[in-house]
This record gives sequence, C-alpha cells and structure tokens, in this order.
Amino acid sequence: FELTSLSVEKECHHAINKTFGVIKSPHYPFFNPSNSSCTYVITGPEDYLLILRWADFDLPPKINGRCRESVTVYDGQIEGINQYLFTPLCGRHNFNTFDFTSTGNQMSIVLKAHTDQPDIEMYRGFKAFFHPRMYACKNMVYSTASGAIASPQFPLAYPPSLDCVYKIQVQTGMVLSLDFAEFALKNPLSANNGSAMENCEDYVEVYEGLMNPRHRYFRHCGLYKPPQILTGGSTAYIKFHSSKSDLSLFTGFRAFYSA
Repeated sequence: FELTSLSVEKECHHAINKTFGVIKSPHYPFFNPSNSSCTYVITGPEDYLLILRWADFDLPPKINGRCRESVTVYDGQIEGINQYLFTPLCGRHNFNTFDFTSTGNQMSIVLKAHTDQPDIEMYRGFKAFFHPRMYACKNMVYSTASGAIASPQFPLAYPPSLDCVYKIQVQTGMVLSLDFAEFALKNPLSANNGSAMENCEDYVEVYEGLMNPRHRYFRHCGLYKPPQILTGGSTAYIKFHSSKSDLSLFTGFRAFYSA
C-alpha cells in the first residue's frame, strides 16, 4: 500500500486502514507550502502497536524560532485525551532521528503550513513507512527514538495480576527523557514503616540500564504523576505491577519518551 496526494487542494485528509504502508507529503519529492495541510489517520490491526519510520524528512527550517511548515505525530486520534508523540517537526532530519511508536493501533500525522510564500530553496517534503507490532505486556522492547507506552487497556481500567516490563533501548550515546502524561493507580497503603511508595499494591517502577534495586529511579503509585526523568544512558525499563485484587477502577498510565 502506498498513499500519494490525490488532488491539488490546500487541505487533504486520509483515513488509512492498512497493515503496512507508505505516506508522503503532497507531490513528494517536490514540496509546495501552499498545498501542505494534510491529516493522515492510520488504523492498524487490533492488539497491535504502530511504528512509524521516516525514510525522508526535508521541510523548510524554523524562522525566528517558529516552524512555518511542520509535521506533528499524535498517539491515537487528534481529538480527546490523545496528544502528540513529539513536538512539531520542521527542517531536515536524519532518517531514524524521529521514528515513533504508538501505544495502540492508531496514529495520526498532521502536516500544517502557516504560509503561502514559496521558498527560494527547494524542499522534498516527507516520506514515511508504517507497520504494526503486536503488543505484549512482558518483554516489550521499544527501539524507536520517540514513543508512547501505556498500561494494558489504557485508558480503560487495567486488569489485576499483571507484571509488565517495557524496555526502552535507543542508539548508544543517546540519553532518554521520560514523562508520565497520565497516571492513575491505587493509592499506597498506610506507611507506618518506611516510605509510602514502598507500600503500593499497584505500582510503576523505572530503572536505568539494568533492572536491579541499585538502578531504580523510583516506585510510584496513587493519583499524582511521577517526576520527569532524564537518564544518563540509552536504556531504561518501566515495570508495571497490579495486585491480585478485583478489577481496578483506575486507568493506569501513559508515558512519552524521546531520545
């Protein structure tokens, strides 16, 4: 499956229900800012994630700190609680610098133009490939430079008796930024002895490099988001544990990472 521009209108909207495919900016490899407002909503198979990999990304650079033409990638649809996986992109980038992984089987890509003025320099626009990957609670490895990770069934209530491990491993030499955008777990039990966060029935733990106590950043539960993390290396782990109690009314978490 390959998607190309079907018209010369200033706006284009594409609903893509395919397992594998290619998306391109209109008239790729010739970019025209006066015809560059497009939305691509990709829906893959149920119980799968989507991975988006750039083959080419060549848009005009920022002027006065602002993108005149930009691409924004959203986790899921644009509406509702979903949010972008990374800040709007413009300029020229290496192929794998801004690859993305979604939390579920839907991803949206928005190309916006803020000017109709042609550039003296020629730009190609963008070309990207997408493909699915089956979601797994255990031993899931995220290798794209950016992505989103969510607890099972998010934004619905998470099931009991879970021990999920999500490994983030990017290129050597990069560091990771990890931000929990949504967080709702069962509150900790009474902390008569020690820290309240060590008395969580359901919890999230974050590790850097190795999954052992010396490398643990924190254990966290409750309704308040953990602090943002900037690691010192290219590998991190998120562990999610839910107790054997009845089905929770809490929705779990969604975190965004970037290298």
